[in-house]
Amino acid sequence: MTLGERIVSIRKQQNLTQKDLAEKLGISPTRLNYWEKDKRNPPIPMLNKISEVLRVDGDYLIGRLPESTKESSKPDKTNLEDIEEWLTDLLVSGGYIRTGEDISNRDASFLLNWIGVLDAWFDKNR
Repeated sequence: MTLGERIVSIRKQQNLTQKDLAEKLGISPTRLNYWEKDKRNPPIPMLNKISEVLRVDGDYLIGRLPESTKESSKPDKTNLEDIEEWLTDLLVSGGYIRTGEDISNRDASFLLNWIGVLDAWFDKNR
């Protein structure tokens, strides 16, 4: 199933019209139609917004997860803590935050989602 087909399928499951979804995304129905027909791909920032609006895992949306795991789910707490620690260390080493300073759970979640999108993009383009 293509990205466009997934968007259409989820949109219809949620009883949304193209116009409804386009309004929630802040785009024109014509632009959404291009994406749904796979004539164009949404930019990476919009993939995140689509997954948030449709409440689906971004990895499912781009085809990295099977149908049975399409609902967005949170990783277990132990894994999340390890990931947040790794992410904090990375941000400190890059000079984005100071040692001992934490990022919010919301920011960590956002960054981890982007890492997943980038990972999927690199896998697709290898």
